[in-house]
Formats: sequence, structure tokens, C-alpha cells
Amino acid sequence: MILEHAVLRIRTGSAHEFEAALREALPLIEQILGEKSLRLEGVMTHFSQSDEVDKTFAHLQFSRFNEVLTALAQVATVVIAIRSVK
Repeated sequence: MILEHAVLRIRTGSAHEFEAALREALPLIEQILGEKSLRLEGVMTHFSQSDEVDKTFAHLQFSRFNEVLTALAQVATVVIAIRSVK
């Protein structure tokens, strides 16, 4: 019986935050997947500068987020839905 739905937010802003997020995300995801009372409903990030004309930083964040999704695909079935909100 699922009691809670979990959405994991991955920080992709600074290199330091991302390295920590990448290191910590997979063990946390595996823990969530192993807990019968939880359902991993999503993994998300926030693109802080996506509305800027220069998309360099947004592309870097997207690349970092894809690293997490690729690693996640090794331990779980992944269904990817992309939603953009301003």
C-alpha cells in the first residue's frame, strides 16, 4: 500500500551542488524504490536562467540533469516527461 508519493529535486545550479546531488541522488532513489510505502513519482530540477537570451547555463543544467536521469535508468524504469514552466 502506497502512503506517500515522492518527487526528488536535483540541484543542477552550481558545480558543487550538482556533485553533491549526483552523489546523493542514486542512493536516495534506491532507498525510495525499496520502500513499499513510497512511490517515486518524479525527478525534477529548476532551470534558473532558462528565460535568458543566452542559454549556455540552461544547457549546462540540462546536461547535468540528464546525467542523473541516465544513472537513474540503470536502477529503475524511467518514464520521462518534460514540462516547462515560467
